[in-house]
Amino acid sequence: MRKVLLLIVILTSAACGRQGDSSEWPTEKWETISSEEGGVNLDAIDRVQGSLQSKMYGYIDHFLVVRDGHLLVNKFYENDYVRVNRGKDEEPAPYNYYSTEWHPFYQDSELHILQSVTKSVTALVIGASLQRGDFPPVDSAAMDYFTGYQIEEQELKDEITIEDLLTMRSGIFWNEWDYEINDERNAVTQMENSDDWIQYVLDLPMSHSPGEAFVYNSGGSQLLSAIFKSTTGQDVDEYAQQHLFDPLGIDEYYWKKTPGGFADTEGGLYLKAEDLAKIGYLVLQKGSWDGHQIISEEWIEAMTSPHIEDIYPEDPELDFGYGYQWWLLNPLMEGSDREIEIYAGFGYGGQRLFIIPELDLVAVIYGWNIYSPQRSTIDLFIEEVLPAME
Repeated sequence: MRKVLLLIVILTSAACGRQGDSSEWPTEKWETISSEEGGVNLDAIDRVQGSLQSKMYGYIDHFLVVRDGHLLVNKFYENDYVRVNRGKDEEPAPYNYYSTEWHPFYQDSELHILQSVTKSVTALVIGASLQRGDFPPVDSAAMDYFTGYQIEEQELKDEITIEDLLTMRSGIFWNEWDYEINDERNAVTQMENSDDWIQYVLDLPMSHSPGEAFVYNSGGSQLLSAIFKSTTGQDVDEYAQQHLFDPLGIDEYYWKKTPGGFADTEGGLYLKAEDLAKIGYLVLQKGSWDGHQIISEEWIEAMTSPHIEDIYPEDPELDFGYGYQWWLLNPLMEGSDREIEIYAGFGYGGQRLFIIPELDLVAVIYGWNIYSPQRSTIDLFIEEVLPAME
């Protein structure tokens, strides 16, 4: 994260005194602004375009930037995934990541898979349900909502709270980052190949005491879907449509369902880039939308607070915290003790949602880099997109 320091100085000096204009809400559509109005270095944007077109960052599908509540950059890139995936797409199941009917776009539409950015959206839906009194406090015991399931090591798992699931500290054994996504040893692959995702997770042993250690665990995020259905009487996708998507004017989406009928809250949501930007803008506005408090400001604060200050304490180059299903980057400004906050949703294949409150900035990057290692789209944002903003 040391690279961020110089960039923050460039951005903050240019953005000083800018005030977000929220008078025109993008419920129906985003209003655009020119490069001059949005404060963009055109030469730098040209360099970003060159990087994307040369596939320096692999397969990028969409690049979008919102500043001061207006659409500043909105670029779509064509990629021939039918050709790229030829010979790998024989199985058209929803969780075959080479199936072009499902990934990265849903059935030739503009709806793009979010993968784990779905987790961040799910946290917002939970916030909406808490505001309406439909969801229990996050310090509630998570296992209380799994009646009818067999629970291995019940005594240890009884200590898991909902907050432990939100912050990836359940203690349930998980090996998602140890293997590639299509490796049969990967816990996500095993879960997605099972007939009952919830039971699969509940059958796993404990590797830590609840609340003790951060271990990225998509299975814990999926358990939230069962808790949500048990407490609200609705699936997450149904509740999201009524209390999140409709108020924001999001009328097109797709949300995968597990074999058990739950919304896939670990990675199954599809949205247009313009609509994911609305999600980011809602967070930027602390849960308020066109005069209505869609999500409580208290939940936005709790969700984007670093419940884990540093998930890589052994590596000083990486400065990542974690909130409630949101990644948090908090680099120090060069020559100062003041930090700048960046909230982010990260998803497999290069899905990125960045929110920088101090700069009134939201950015969305969609891609599908599942084939071979590529330069990270996180690097793209930090090293090339941010310096383009004057």
